[in-house]
Amino acid sequence: MADLVRQIDLPMEIDFARLSSYQNADTPQGAVKIIQDITTNISGRHVLLVDDILDTGQSLKAYRQHLETRHPA
Repeated sequence: MADLVRQIDLPMEIDFARLSSYQNADTPQGAVKIIQDITTNISGRHVLLVDDILDTGQSLKAYRQHLETRHPA
């Protein structure tokens, strides 16, 4: 994440979310649970999502849909 931020020459804020789709299993179990959501107001702002572990893409898709309800640019 630090390397990515250093390459983007724009003013920005960074926020983190924690998600879970494994529910103590070895493979994704369907429903994505938001353990910790972002606190930044993203209404009308550009948002870049970065996933630390991309497996099926299910969590990233679900979280993007969740964030879209906040009307980002």
